[in-house]
Amino acid sequence: MQWRTAGRIAAREVCVFLIFLLLAIVFTWPLARHISTLVSDLGDPLLNAWIIDWDCYSLTHSPLHLYDAPIYYPGKYPLAYSENLVGAALLVLPFWLAGLGPITVYNITMLLGFALSGYGTYVLARMVVGSFPGAIAAGVFFAFAPFKFDHLAHVQIICSGWLPLMFAALIAYWRAPSSRRAVLLGAAFVMNGLTNVHYFLFGSVTLALTVIFLAIVQPGRDRRFWLTLAIALVAGSLVLLPFMLPYRVVSNLYGMRRGVDETYGNSATWNDWLVAFGRSRWYGRLPPPSSIYPERHLFTGLVALFLAGFGFFLRHRDASPAMTLTPLTPRRRLLVRWLDVIMILSAPGVYFGAVMDKVKWTAGGKQLLAFGTATLPATVLVVAAIIRFSIRLPRALARDGDQSLATVVARSRFTAEEWCATLWMIIGLLGSFGMKAFFHSFLYRYVEVFQSIRVPARWAVIANIGLAVWMAIGIDEIVRRVRTPRWRTAVASALIALSIVDLAEIIRWEAVPEIEPVYRWIASERVRGPILELPMSDNGLQYRYLLGATVHRTPIMNGVSGFETPLHEQLRIKGERSEFDDNFTDTIERNGARFVIVHGDFLRFQVNGTFRWLQRELARGHLAFIRRLDHGTNGDWVFAVPRNATDWQRLRAPEVPDPAGHTPRQNLARLFARQHTYNESTFGYVDSPRTWSEVRGPMEISGWALSPKGIRRVIVHLGNDSYAYDAELVPRSDISTYFALYPRTTRAGFRLRLPKRPRGMVVDTNIQIEIIDGAGHSTRLSDMPIFWR
Repeated sequence: MQWRTAGRIAAREVCVFLIFLLLAIVFTWPLARHISTLVSDLGDPLLNAWIIDWDCYSLTHSPLHLYDAPIYYPGKYPLAYSENLVGAALLVLPFWLAGLGPITVYNITMLLGFALSGYGTYVLARMVVGSFPGAIAAGVFFAFAPFKFDHLAHVQIICSGWLPLMFAALIAYWRAPSSRRAVLLGAAFVMNGLTNVHYFLFGSVTLALTVIFLAIVQPGRDRRFWLTLAIALVAGSLVLLPFMLPYRVVSNLYGMRRGVDETYGNSATWNDWLVAFGRSRWYGRLPPPSSIYPERHLFTGLVALFLAGFGFFLRHRDASPAMTLTPLTPRRRLLVRWLDVIMILSAPGVYFGAVMDKVKWTAGGKQLLAFGTATLPATVLVVAAIIRFSIRLPRALARDGDQSLATVVARSRFTAEEWCATLWMIIGLLGSFGMKAFFHSFLYRYVEVFQSIRVPARWAVIANIGLAVWMAIGIDEIVRRVRTPRWRTAVASALIALSIVDLAEIIRWEAVPEIEPVYRWIASERVRGPILELPMSDNGLQYRYLLGATVHRTPIMNGVSGFETPLHEQLRIKGERSEFDDNFTDTIERNGARFVIVHGDFLRFQVNGTFRWLQRELARGHLAFIRRLDHGTNGDWVFAVPRNATDWQRLRAPEVPDPAGHTPRQNLARLFARQHTYNESTFGYVDSPRTWSEVRGPMEISGWALSPKGIRRVIVHLGNDSYAYDAELVPRSDISTYFALYPRTTRAGFRLRLPKRPRGMVVDTNIQIEIIDGAGHSTRLSDMPIFWR
């Protein structure tokens, strides 16, 4: 019988998780239909896809070298320049082992992250409130809150389910302490730390303050209770230690800390809590552009606020019996008096620190105390007040004499756990203000690890957990007041549906470009790095290089992350300035570069400087030409650094003419002369509209496409492949003349005129051109985001 009950509970929990997974698919549709090709943008999602891919590879091949990721060569521990995402990788490791591609695995991570966030909050709310519909609505809110879609590119923020599970595990242990529940708390603590370093810092501080609060309002735990709790958290910290130490190493080595100005700019204001991200269907268009700041859209939606408000005003429980007030001992009475003195002395410090640049207190020519902001005195004031009020409230605040905070909580309308949810809201709110309030500012200045946090506004995730619990309380109170069971079910269902509708988002997905043949060549030929790819910056190219690295995993000197090494910065800046001088060559040789890949289509304003450098170093013997590989219009060109790659000649392409009659060396000469070279692949270009352009009224789409096999058809896809139109193939004499090497170019152009935006298509949309060659093979050009009004 006991096994049957456990089985039913397990089946119910699996069903609840599947409900949240289904909601994740619905909220992100049509991502699931194109799970191997779509991402929210072509920036951080590609970085995170590479991180997860590397984690899975390293954990199964060389776990002791996890942080020795093959980017930013020869930098120390490159994985520690950003989130390590190990916890997320562990969730999707079976899918990676099954052979799914990096984009597919990344998108599965995001869908599971949404689902786990919803389920974790459901567990927390069910434990605190006891209401099934309230717990479901709480999970929906936390999983799909506007804050999450503001960070749709950051899978580590989507995967936030361990935070509410950690909170729930603490409550479970506090209610009925046992070794098993302590282990569950420690496991949630570890997984939270492995998934998101920000959440590890935020969650650890919040967890510690929650334990302190519970110890104050529910005292009387024995020594074994505290010892078991300490062992669980210390053991969890020891597990996390090897994963956290590399961050300290690179921070000390490269000075990877966020400046005060950068952190201040990413600190929220009160107004940010009223501003929703532009993807919100109901609230995104309301605020004026002047009030919108990146990563600071913290509005929760009206339904969550109203339901939480109902919970606060309607909640009622029978208070605990009046507690006997214990007279203060002389020692505690003295402590209270000293705390009063500290509070009185700190208050002027808060004022002067807020209005003056620098406060100094001196005596006898010696500086006793100095501070530049109100952070230190405000923190001292708050800590002293909390300690003082936990012992005894001032008589002016107490209802019945000189009572303690524990007595107040015991007599209130809310349980201690509901007060804990309120505490999480307060902590998250204060933390989100970052350097504009004392809480995060104190942590930033006096706890070194917090100097790595770029966006304090992300503390909002802690507040959202507390708000989700109060949202569940609100639904519970409303449903309990409905007397008829049938109507009770209908009201609960309506409130859950309203919560879902209120969080509706409009998402424009972008198609991931096809991985370039040069990366598959590196993998097939087992080319040993390090490799330098040029150009080193411009238009998100480094993200594409990381996507290519998932194919070959050969060390590259390129990279993109939360930080960059001094060497990478030096080379990048030189490239942006076209300062390809002897120092540039000496630097890459000295740091072990074996090969250089030049992407012909991406050089743009660096083309002149890059070509001059290549010609000079080829003549001097510092570089050696290996081969050209098809990609786009101008191809990718591979060069060796003979000083480091002594076996480069085995990779050299034979001097055999291509179908246009040119040998590899002749093609290189044509490249330097700005002439096109023969391309075996299908390629094209969109002349109109331009990427990120704004179209009003009718839209004209035009461009050209070429293939050695000829062009059979050009299809224009709009709105995440929701709409498809055949373009008309037309003559383009300019293209036929310039690309005279190609046969069958009489109709190289294409055009399509759409008189108006299709009904149902959102303004923020995208265009992608699909080219069908004469053999029936399909090639897609890069995705183009546009605004069609």
